[in-house]
Amino acid sequence: MQPEDSQSSSDQDQPLQHLEDTAPQKSIWPDRRQERRRPVDALTHLMRKSRVIFDDAGQDTQVCRILDASDNGYRISLAHPRTIDIGTETTLEHADGSRMHVLVRWTSGNEVGLEIDWTYSRIILDAEEKEVHVCKFLAASEYVYRIEFNLPQKLKPGNQIILETANGARHQVRVQWIWENELGLRILGERC
Repeated sequence: MQPEDSQSSSDQDQPLQHLEDTAPQKSIWPDRRQERRRPVDALTHLMRKSRVIFDDAGQDTQVCRILDASDNGYRISLAHPRTIDIGTETTLEHADGSRMHVLVRWTSGNEVGLEIDWTYSRIILDAEEKEVHVCKFLAASEYVYRIEFNLPQKLKPGNQIILETANGARHQVRVQWIWENELGLRILGERC
């Protein structure tokens, strides 16, 4: 392993051209995933310039580039070598400011495999996406989600909203019930 290289938030302003040179062309690890990887260019909801936030205060960050994504995670290339323990909980932030909680599943040089922590998602209350709130998954069945939402007074049973899961998939849902800060949401159809 290479020595740890603590980077500051100023990394986010550095250009990413050199990342193409740092990422190996083919990973040395066998691909054991069951879901298909998709290049980031094909995904409109992901940005190529992102950053990893390693601490709660947001002071220990490093610029990264998302190389590809699957339904459950990402393969990224860090701007600088860094020793990261497998199982480390961290946050991936896209250029648009959206964040998701992820777990480090493997490392190989500057490449890191991240698994999405499915408990964190977002509720989109308006078509212009000006009112977006983080929510937390509590339970799910085939057609119903139970989530924790800190602003339940903004909704009432029957409201139709969009639920964006941690992997970026969006579902049109209807509020079925509200109890304190929990919501029951029914899926109305296919992904948005």
